[in-house]
Amino acid sequence: MFIGLLFVTLYTIIKVNQPLKIMPNWCNNRVTIYSDTPNQIEKIEKIFSDKKNIFGKIIEEPDWRRLPNEKGEFSKLEQHKNPKTGEVMFETYNFPDGKNDDRWYHWNISNWGTKWDASNVDIAYADENQIEITFDTAWSPPEPICNRLREMFDDIHVSWFYDEPGMEFAGYL
Repeated sequence: MFIGLLFVTLYTIIKVNQPLKIMPNWCNNRVTIYSDTPNQIEKIEKIFSDKKNIFGKIIEEPDWRRLPNEKGEFSKLEQHKNPKTGEVMFETYNFPDGKNDDRWYHWNISNWGTKWDASNVDIAYADENQIEITFDTAWSPPEPICNRLREMFDDIHVSWFYDEPGMEFAGYL
């Protein structure tokens, strides 16, 4: 079993040229937003339609590369290359002592309620008064994101259902 997992891990890193993400329990989010105010739904659709840095458009993440750590040091880009081909497999930001800059991880959990941005985003339906969006998050629903959307758009009604089948919990925000 361990040898098989090791092979899959190495294959993923070397052949696919992608860093391995350890899969969390995924939480499914189904969000329906209603509004009678012109352009509210259009603005929300614009946030989710890019499918990249969605939560960062709602609660902006700091630019970690421009912020020093507690020692006053800045992280620097390090490229990790395939030793045979020289091709860049993935990049990390590390401090001079070699420690990886993982400040984003704790910040995301504290401010977004999950470690990563929305994944597998799909706008299932949208018109001028309603939008239905589905996406996955790591571990739990992004409750701070839901709350911030309600603050950003004062004339919306949100139905946010989440379920995390791995831990068998579900509910509404």
